[in-house]
This record gives sequence, C-alpha cells and structure tokens, in this order.
Amino acid sequence: MSGLKLIAGPAVEPVTLAEAKAFLRLENDLEDALLDGLIRSARQAAEAFLSRALTTQRWTLVRDAWPRHRRLALPLPPLQSVDEVRVTDAEGMPEAVLLTGFDVIASATPGVLVVKSGASVPTPGPRAGGIAIDFTAGYGDSWNDVPEVIRQGILVAVAHLFESRVGGTTDMPAQARALWAPYRVTTL
Repeated sequence: MSGLKLIAGPAVEPVTLAEAKAFLRLENDLEDALLDGLIRSARQAAEAFLSRALTTQRWTLVRDAWPRHRRLALPLPPLQSVDEVRVTDAEGMPEAVLLTGFDVIASATPGVLVVKSGASVPTPGPRAGGIAIDFTAGYGDSWNDVPEVIRQGILVAVAHLFESRVGGTTDMPAQARALWAPYRVTTL
C-alpha cells in the first residue's frame, strides 16, 4: 500500500491574481473568482507535468518496507525537510523513529532519505503501509521563490484555460510545457 498523501497544501499560489489579470489584460474584477480557480488548476497541471511541488506543502509518503539499499527517494522535489518517520509495529501502533538515524540529502533531485551506516531502523509489522514519512517540499513559502520560467508557463496555462473555458480544450498548451520541460523530473 505505497502511496502519497497531501497533509497541507500550499498557502500561496506561484502566480498572483494581479499577475494573471495583467497577463490577460483584464482591468475589472468580474472574473477574479474564475481566475483564482484557473491559477490553482494551472499550478496543479504544472506540478503533475513537472513531478514537483512548487510552493511549500507537506506530504506523507507511505511505504510497505525499507528498500534493500537503505536509500529512499522522496517524490515532489525540491525537498525542504523530512519532518517525521513513523513505523507501525506488529500490534498496529505507529512509532516515531529518531531522525538522527537518517541522512537527508535535500539537494538531490529528488531528495533522498538514507538510513545511516550502522543505524538500525525498525521493521514494519503490517504487511502493507507500515512506514510513513512526513516531509515538506516546494521551492519556498512565497510565489517569487518559484523559478520565473515555471511561473511564466503557469501564466500561459492560465491564459489558455481562460480562453478555452467554453467549448475549448483543457490540454496544456505546448508553449507552457516547453517552458516547464527543463524542470521536469523524469526519474524517481
């Protein structure tokens, strides 16, 4: 039962409403609610395409067992921190594991959690989903922490969604994908 679960989504979007309105050359506030939703949708599309978290968000990665090589890639770079590791024992009780038994390589893409040489980590009791790793990912807490080229791709995607909202296609335009491509994570 491996999986990824969102604990806390981003507090800010990587593109502001004012930027989207300026990009679309909108001067009134009539479409603000729609634009907020389109910005959110464009960010989610960018994150899915990129396999990255853009602004700070918290996630839990659930694994069935420790990898044999004792190195675990954490999805959704860039990794900011590993916040907690829990292993469920044979009785089904989750137990926090001291983070001092791990090295965290946040600078890698994707980030890596490594069991330190000589460190012992408990073996999960249940057959499935016995390891839970809480981590924080994203470029930062502010919209301007996200690389500009990714933000420009989101603006292109917002414009496309805005213009095609009635009877158009919701596929992301090639221009947005081209802007995002250099940041795309292709291996985990």
